[in-house]
Formats: sequence, structure tokens, C-alpha cells
Amino acid sequence: MINKNFKDNWLKILRFNTNREILEDPENVKEYFRIPLTPISINANLLYQFFELLYPKFINDQQHILDIILMDN
Repeated sequence: MINKNFKDNWLKILRFNTNREILEDPENVKEYFRIPLTPISINANLLYQFFELLYPKFINDQQHILDIILMDN
């Protein structure tokens, strides 16, 4: 079972990432999201850039691969 708050936050991130390219000025977006698996909130565009830079280095550098993170709690 997926935690509802985690799911809602993740869906908001996916919606922003999907629409980012069509935004006039994505650098000035005032929307904030929680960094997944942390209590830290961050600007939506900054989170996008953070994932774009670090995700391939630490998690998975192959596109079209699904990453599943399992936790006991």
C-alpha cells in the first residue's frame, strides 16, 4: 500500500515535470514540493533540476526503467 501523502506529492511532481517545457518561465514558478522520502520542501523547478542532475548518478542512469523503493515502515 502506497502512503497517500507520498503518492499525492509524487503525482504533483510528475504533473509539473510533464508541463515544465510548456511553461513560459519555469525558473519563476512559486510552487513547492516535498523531496520524496524526506520532510524537506523545495521549489518545483529546483527539484526538477536536482533530479535531472543527481538522479542518474545515484539511482539509475537508464531511461524507461522503473525504480521501486520498499520500506518496512
